[in-house]
Parts: sequence; structure tokens; C-alpha cells
Amino acid sequence: IYQARCEVDGNRICTPIKVAVSLGGSCIAVGANGGWKNREPVVHYYFHKAYSIDPGLAEPVTQLALDDDRKLIFVADGDRVKSFSWKGGKGSPVHTLNSMTSGPIAILPRGHIIRAGDGRFDYWRIDELEVHGPKKKLIGRGKYNIDDLGRDNDYDEVERSNGSDAHGRIKLEQTRFCPQALHVHQPTGRILCGETTPASHDGGYGCVAIDLEHGGKTAIRYLGHGGTVVSFSTGDFDPYTLATACSDGFARDYDVRQKLLILTMDTSNLPFESVVCHTHDYATALFTGGSKTERIQMWDIRARRTVYELATGNNAVASMAWDKHRSTLWAATECEYMDRNGTRHEYRKARIRRDGTENLNNADAEGFSDGGSDEDSDEEEEGYLDEDEHDCCWPNHAYHGEDYFGYTFDAGDHRIYRYAFKADAKTAVVPEYGDATMGEENDW
Repeated sequence: IYQARCEVDGNRICTPIKVAVSLGGSCIAVGANGGWKNREPVVHYYFHKAYSIDPGLAEPVTQLALDDDRKLIFVADGDRVKSFSWKGGKGSPVHTLNSMTSGPIAILPRGHIIRAGDGRFDYWRIDELEVHGPKKKLIGRGKYNIDDLGRDNDYDEVERSNGSDAHGRIKLEQTRFCPQALHVHQPTGRILCGETTPASHDGGYGCVAIDLEHGGKTAIRYLGHGGTVVSFSTGDFDPYTLATACSDGFARDYDVRQKLLILTMDTSNLPFESVVCHTHDYATALFTGGSKTERIQMWDIRARRTVYELATGNNAVASMAWDKHRSTLWAATECEYMDRNGTRHEYRKARIRRDGTENLNNADAEGFSDGGSDEDSDEEEEGYLDEDEHDCCWPNHAYHGEDYFGYTFDAGDHRIYRYAFKADAKTAVVPEYGDATMGEENDW
């Protein structure tokens, strides 16, 4: 991992919200939105091969969680939570929950699912929930109101169950507490929460550990955040190492038992959405995903510096997850040069080196260029293909030039990437070049 020996490939997806890996590593799921103006919810999941399903929600996807014990994918919009089985690759609907809250969701070890709201958590006991069954019967009282839908429903895509009511509610010690991100910490069972307290309540930003078994009391408050905590990650082999991603553009490293931070890392990103913590042989590595900088950085906590960067094909990183069983980093990325109608904007012809043309065909991409210079000298131009020799394009406002990374490629669409770290990684395994062209906005 510290030597960046990895194979990289990816699939095209809809606009991603969150990626998650099951505890056993058997399933990877992406909550996303597609269709006209990204108003239609989509779940992509990978179980031996790639699948995509419409979860039947009325609104865009906002939350995602996986239950490894029951092989369930839970996905939510602002009103309901629905679950689907990933066994057999059928994506069969299982549950629908009537959610009176709209915050993040999480699966607890004892078979509960929780959803956060203002000053409370609603919970359901999964094994006691009514199921749709093979006939896909409605769950709950009455039917879900589909008036004023923002998405297409020409073929009854929206499932009409109101859903099962919550089995209970836990009121929090802080009644004005408003969680924006959740993470279940093992082995303590505490809920790590990133909160936003509205300014009208004379509050601010914070990061806390909540003990639900003792009435929702705050067990510890982690100090030092200057914005909303949007993502958590704990060490896969050292559960007391905690990393946070914050909307102020900084990643922070903590010992989960201590309230004071150990290290702050400036990611140069606003917004900053995701962080992944990996521990191995008493060493800690952090991966931070860049939006503005269109890259993934790997940090060595002991050395307190960046070790290397991973290319994303000029895409912003929306969410990341770590598969500890396969030493694999998953990154759901968004092409910000594509609008909600699928049109790419402001592309130009790419400047491709002659000695790198094999990269365009996914061949071996050995060696790294020195980045070169932007000066247009005759000597430099001789090293590049003429514009009529290739069809590759590049965003006008890309953060990096074509020569920055060893392999030149632009995604041109939303993608999920798999960075598989191996001692004998095959450098020929690289993503395909995207199909963005110049002037698409003029054709619309």
C-alpha cells in the first residue's frame, strides 16, 4: 500500500451519494441518483458481478447502509427506508420503513437499524419487521401519497407502501442535537456522530460519541472541528484509531478514547467528503478524497506527510470505503463537467504524449512522466500527438494536466473505481478513457 502497487479499474454509475462495503467484504453498494435531473433513485451493487436496481423510493437517495448478517442493502430518501437482498443478485425487496426522521441511518450489531433526527434516534428491530414477500405485498397502513412527485412514475416505479412504524425512539441528552453523519464504533458499540446545531439554537459544529444503551448520553466530545463532520473511518485492525472528514477541508486523526486530536491534515478541498483509515503493523495510513483537486491522497500518519496521489480521471470524490479482506479502496466519483442532463461541458482536445499512446488502449502504463512544462516550444510539441491523430478530450478547467499522472485518462462520466493493492499488481489493469467530446453543450 505504501508503494502504491495497485490495479485500477472502474464502472460507470449514476451520480453517487455514498459507497459502502459489507463487513465480510462480499458486497459493495453505491447509493446514487440518475434519470432526468438526477431525480430518480438508483442502487448499484456488486456481488460477483455488477447489478443496478430502482429502489422504488419517491425521492432521490440520501442514505445507504449494509447489513452483512442478513445480506441486506438499506437505502433511504427523506420519507422512507427500504431494504433489498443481495443474495442471488436479484435485489429482491424485503422491508419498507416509515421514517419520521430524515437523517443518516446505521445498522447496530444486535439486529437494529437506527435513523437520526433532531434530538433523537428512531429504531427498528429488523427480525421483527413485516416483509414484502414474493408477491411484493404492501407494508404499513394505507398507501404512500404520490401526488406532486419529482420523478417519473409512468410505469409505477414508485412502490406504494407507507412502511413499518418504528419500534421505539431514543431521546438524546442534547435535545437540539442534529446528526449529519453516523458511524457505529466497534467494539464499544457507541455511535460516532457528526452534528450540526442550527445557529438559531446558539450551537455550532461538533463530533461526539453517544451511548444509546444509557439513554443517549454523550460519552465523549471530540474537539477541534471547524465545520460539519461528514464522514468517519476507524482502523480496520486498530479500532481505536479514528479519522474524520470535515466540511472545513481538513482531515483529523484521533484516538477514539481521547477528546483531543492527534493530527490535522489540510486536504486543500472544499467541499471535502470522505476519509478512509487503514491500520497495519502499528502503522496508520489515511486516504482522503478530493473534490476540487480531483484526486485521492494517501497520508502516512507517522511521517505526517502525503506519500502519493491516486488519479480519479478528473472526477471529484464523493465517497470512499475500504475492503480490509482484499486490501482494496473503493471510490465513488462524480464528473463535475457533466450536467444533470448528461451533457459534458468545456472540453478541448487532449495533449497526448507519443510515448504514452499505448495508455489509450489500456496497455502497460509503466514509468511516470515528469509533468513537463506548459511552454509551447517546437521541441516539446514534437513529443505530442497531433490533434487529428486521436479523439481524446480533456476538461478546460481540470485541476491536473495530462502529464501529471503516469497514465493519462479522463473519465467523462461518473464512475466507481477499485484500487486493488497487491504485491504483484499488474500495471496493465487501468481504467478506460472516457468518451467526452468537444462542443456537446452546443448540440443540446
